[in-house]
Amino acid sequence: MATLSVSARQVSDAASARTQCAVLPVFAGKQPTATARELDKVLGGSIKAALDLGDFSAEKGKTLLLPGNGAIKRVLLVGCGEARKFDRPVQIAFCEAIGRSLRDSKATDALVYTGELGLGEGDSEWLCEFLARSVVTGLYRYRQTLSKPAAQPALKRLTVNTGKALSTARAKSALEAGLATG
Repeated sequence: MATLSVSARQVSDAASARTQCAVLPVFAGKQPTATARELDKVLGGSIKAALDLGDFSAEKGKTLLLPGNGAIKRVLLVGCGEARKFDRPVQIAFCEAIGRSLRDSKATDALVYTGELGLGEGDSEWLCEFLARSVVTGLYRYRQTLSKPAAQPALKRLTVNTGKALSTARAKSALEAGLATG
């Protein structure tokens, strides 16, 4: 299996971040987050257009991969359902949707923005661990006895921006725990 590295960092200016895939949570019936609005300007309004046209409904577990611009090659919108109902089952669906989408993408690295999910420190730590576990599980491919094994997924690095919800040290520790158990 290909190796995946994980890290956590604070990104204060999403528009200047470099990534193959920026992953943005979107809640149904709410305005896009500050990060989504910032990236939307860089992308020439494609996030707002996808939401306004109904191409993306922000239902739990739904995803939409948009082409990026400049240093941000792709943007993955992930539906979180209603903000007031963002509980563990929805958080699990959120993480699993990211894992599936990144597995199927050609992105070699991804930057997941979790700081605007409205989670406390403990929930943010749990989410980081489960996210890493879901991505590792999604990337797994059995290859041992197959004559024509499936191609390995492209993803090599997963980075999480937890914002003010969790320190980067605790987020990295949680990501590494998820990586080890995934």
